[in-house]
Amino acid sequence: MLSEEGSVNKNAQDKPEVIREDVSQRGIPKMITMSKRAGNCTNPIRILLENLSTQPNPDKSLISLSQGDPSLYDLFPIHEEMKEAVINSVKSGQFNSYVPSPGLESARQAIANQYIEQGIKIDWKNVFLTTGCTQALLWSIECLADEGDNILIPKPCFPIYKTFSKMNGIEFSSYDLLPQNRWEINLEHLESLINPKTKAIIINNPSNPCGSVYSKSHILSFLKIVSKYDIPVISDEVYAHFVFPGQIYCSIADLSSTVPILICNSLSKRYIVPGWRMGWVAIYDPVHSMDQIQNGINRFCQASFGVNSMIQAALPLILTKTPDSYFLNAVQLAYENAQTITNTLKNVPGINPIIPQGSMFMMVHISLNCFPEFKSECEIVERLIQEESVFPFPSSIFGIDDFLRISLIIPKDKAIVAAERMSEFFKNHYIKPS
Repeated sequence: MLSEEGSVNKNAQDKPEVIREDVSQRGIPKMITMSKRAGNCTNPIRILLENLSTQPNPDKSLISLSQGDPSLYDLFPIHEEMKEAVINSVKSGQFNSYVPSPGLESARQAIANQYIEQGIKIDWKNVFLTTGCTQALLWSIECLADEGDNILIPKPCFPIYKTFSKMNGIEFSSYDLLPQNRWEINLEHLESLINPKTKAIIINNPSNPCGSVYSKSHILSFLKIVSKYDIPVISDEVYAHFVFPGQIYCSIADLSSTVPILICNSLSKRYIVPGWRMGWVAIYDPVHSMDQIQNGINRFCQASFGVNSMIQAALPLILTKTPDSYFLNAVQLAYENAQTITNTLKNVPGINPIIPQGSMFMMVHISLNCFPEFKSECEIVERLIQEESVFPFPSSIFGIDDFLRISLIIPKDKAIVAAERMSEFFKNHYIKPS
């Protein structure tokens, strides 16, 4: 019999008696501890963003120069071709089930074709779809190195490289990038860090946070060292082709004839959809030495049951039908904002903006001896927020001191105002060194 609410009425005696343990006399329960792996999983960027308590100047609107999310300000609405591709994959009704763990063949072939068009020979079977570029990086690190092994990472670098290493008990050593040489690799320092436990070298080109784009000659010099020690490379290319006028981008796989490379990339930056979480590992294996690594990445795919099937199905059309102008508009905005910020700050005493060549970021060096009231760039960031409502990232997040990292993907008017506010801030706090 149904009650007025439509539920089945049961007599009280029909309900099983619930017996709960009396814990009132047990005292304070023992704290359950997290695993070492979880404890080592820290993302400094997210920690800073989620725990920042500094209040901005209430008389000035906050301008964030921190996040590299090109979709934040709705500056570049998703292109119609991309929308249609996803809508059609949903409407087809063909992609609601599990798909092959490494990804749909059509999607993997579309990615391989892009590399082939660049002259990079990658078989579609060596392309594995991932949840964004971050998972591509994680799987690459985990597949190449075990606990106690060593990998080399750039300094400064995107901090997730360190996070993934620490999580897995993998040691890392940081090779220097040279700000005076537009953040080229200190190749001598890099080579000095290589030891028998070194299982991989990570390179990020174009660079986050530096905004550098390596020349062909510099990449060849890097490859010469790497090939001598027979070490594979993890190439973070999430900003591939995001280069400013006058610069030429080369994937290191364009130039390698012997060094095996795991290319990590995604839709996030070029197609301005970081929330779609579609990335990939493409294994470039010129000397056929990566069969076990291919097998290992495939095992990770099998354990994850694959990534979003709808975006996978849309991928071939996204990659082939989205016009270059959609992407190049974002590049042009970042370039113009870089010019604006550089021109405003270059004559401010104690400040040296390093002109970027690509990606969505630039670095500004601070001569702290010119600002003695501050002990670090972190204190400067706090005061910039408090006084000028401008929020760049302190460079310590990226493993280097005395710099600010500035995101360039913001509206032009905000870039102008932010540059003027920073200029005023540093002029007000400048004290000429004695």
